[in-house]
Amino acid sequence: MVEIISFDPVEELVAAYLFDRLGDGTPVSTRVPVPRPSRFVTARAAGGGDRNLVLSSRMVIFQCWDDDDDGARRLSERAFSILKAAQRDREEPAIRQVTTIGAPQSFPDPDTSMPRHQFTLQFDIRGRVTR
Repeated sequence: MVEIISFDPVEELVAAYLFDRLGDGTPVSTRVPVPRPSRFVTARAAGGGDRNLVLSSRMVIFQCWDDDDDGARRLSERAFSILKAAQRDREEPAIRQVTTIGAPQSFPDPDTSMPRHQFTLQFDIRGRVTR
């Protein structure tokens, strides 16, 4: 029987990783939480492709929201730094490489005028053999 390589959903993988490493209770999810908190991060998959049999490159767009622009900017820079370091974290074997696609930048929400900053990363994630 042929081996099947499976990958964990990248959004869930990186959202859980970021939530744990932020360590301050800031919600990190794949959607805007309801009710909307004053500070949160969203992670949404944005495509990618296979690198080889066991590695897949997945792009994720992160949006960091806060009540004020300085808070959103600082959250974005902290989240960006944490996720860039994930490739060196021995406690997270699935994340093998992290590449910057778009650095943190202002991206105000047109619907709510809530301050928001955004960045995009590509994660090379390791799959695992399943049957």
